[in-house]
Amino acid sequence: MGDRPTALWEKLAPQNNAAAAEALWALGRTAELVQRFPGHPRSRQVWRQQLQAQPNRWESLVGLGTYFADDKNIEPVLNRLTKTYGDRLTPAQWWSIGDGYFYGRRFEAAARAYDRATPHPQTWYRVGRSWQRANKRPEALAAYQRTARQFPGTPAAGRALLRGMQVADRAQAIALAEQVIAGHPDLAAEALYGKFTRLTGPAAAAVRRQILDQHPRTESAAQILLTTARQQAQAGNAALAARTLGVLPPLPDSETVAEGLFWGGKWASDGGDRDLAQRLWQRAIAEQPRSYYAWRSAARLGWPTGNFTNVRGLRPEVQALPITRIAGGQCGGAGVVCVGAICRSQCPVASGNPGQAPPGTGGHFYRWGVAVATGDFLVGMYQLDSLNWLDVTAAERDRIRQLQQNPNYERFLYPLAYWEGVQQHAQTWNLNPLLVLALIRQESRFEADIRSVADAVGLMQVIPETGAWIAAQLGVTQYSLANPDQNLRFGTFYLNYTHNRYQNNALLAIASYNAGPNAVAGWVARGFNDPDEFVNRIPYSETRGYVGSVFGNYWNYLRLYTPLQQTLAQLAAAPR
Repeated sequence: MGDRPTALWEKLAPQNNAAAAEALWALGRTAELVQRFPGHPRSRQVWRQQLQAQPNRWESLVGLGTYFADDKNIEPVLNRLTKTYGDRLTPAQWWSIGDGYFYGRRFEAAARAYDRATPHPQTWYRVGRSWQRANKRPEALAAYQRTARQFPGTPAAGRALLRGMQVADRAQAIALAEQVIAGHPDLAAEALYGKFTRLTGPAAAAVRRQILDQHPRTESAAQILLTTARQQAQAGNAALAARTLGVLPPLPDSETVAEGLFWGGKWASDGGDRDLAQRLWQRAIAEQPRSYYAWRSAARLGWPTGNFTNVRGLRPEVQALPITRIAGGQCGGAGVVCVGAICRSQCPVASGNPGQAPPGTGGHFYRWGVAVATGDFLVGMYQLDSLNWLDVTAAERDRIRQLQQNPNYERFLYPLAYWEGVQQHAQTWNLNPLLVLALIRQESRFEADIRSVADAVGLMQVIPETGAWIAAQLGVTQYSLANPDQNLRFGTFYLNYTHNRYQNNALLAIASYNAGPNAVAGWVARGFNDPDEFVNRIPYSETRGYVGSVFGNYWNYLRLYTPLQQTLAQLAAAPR
């Protein structure tokens, strides 16, 4: 900018892009900034600064509550806003406030906020979801029934009835299932499966057959096939179990199908049918590429992806990425440009009412992608990941899948954050750097200052007592676990320790990182013959999920940033 920064900022300010927002910030024209670009991070900064001087300033509170309800530090703002100005808030603003409380897991407060939003099937459905997440079953059931009663025939009404089955007693649940089957044929398979789980004997068998005959290409059919195959395998008929899973439907992003294809291949291999095993494992990789079970299938096929016993020593070749751009959405063809691990926002984050945007739209994709690109990992990654489990219509689900085809979508979900530091400390302790990155993603979503309910600190979530023990081993007297580089040093030291304790078995090392080495030692003492069976028998549900998540993260980093990309592309294009 040379000697003329003010002149150049003045030239940029009239434009309609993120550079204009930066220019207005640099020029001190904050009123114009928040009016033109209320969703830009600089506007959040303006409002935060204003609240330091005036904690109950209406414009600042309502700006943050409306446009930054998903901010990880928003709860005190929402509390002051609703307490001080509740009567001034519009129904659309109450929707955003409900979102803020919902994201922050303040579900009762979310339910009450959504109840004051504009009457709409999705609004009232959210009231039910909030009460359900708060474990208030009667309130949740009443809200779901209200949604179906006031907005019959809408997609939200069908989803509400299905959710109502989860909080209802047996007789109520069966009655709700009949309502879904009669009024929402696109959800009939889910309703039938819910009914099936509440029946026994011939009645259950009849519903089971109805699902398999009338809805064979659904998640419900896949769940029945997997349950049946498990029973067959436990009865000693592995070959029959594999054949049962050989007819699993090709459902995108189905963890049930991914799990079934992997275990079907495993049981086929145990039964001597190597050809069927190979076909099922290849299907798992090609059809369910994001799943932990795709990694397990690749390992069984002998791909150079590593397995539990040798993944520590691998050094994957991480490739630079081409420049890509998010197009469309609210940015009119601008977006986020990425080169390697570095992303820059080009989205103006224009004004508008964020409370009215339907789930899964391009505007949300922009907002959350920009959050990741600018280092707000926790919010951006959570929201992008949530696209996989939103309760939406079939048409909206198709729109979401289209967005997820953008190459930036997965790169935002699996960013190479703190990559230089991860490489350095992984090399010090002879660790696979992508495995370290995968663990950090699960532990903290790369938030350097985050603290857990157990008081674990930072990127690798080191508990202070463990940190003191590590410091003693390293001979360190002055340190801060909130310092990213020191946290990486301590966390990788401890991951090296857990690997060494279990002879470099990464499954046991990762489980120990979560549950503690002593707990894992007790589980191993009960038997450790088959690692996949061992994972299923881990008594801590948190640790079971943790193991799958970390190695699933590792697999996704492999397929996004290493030469494995080409192999996967060839497999996806091959006829099956």
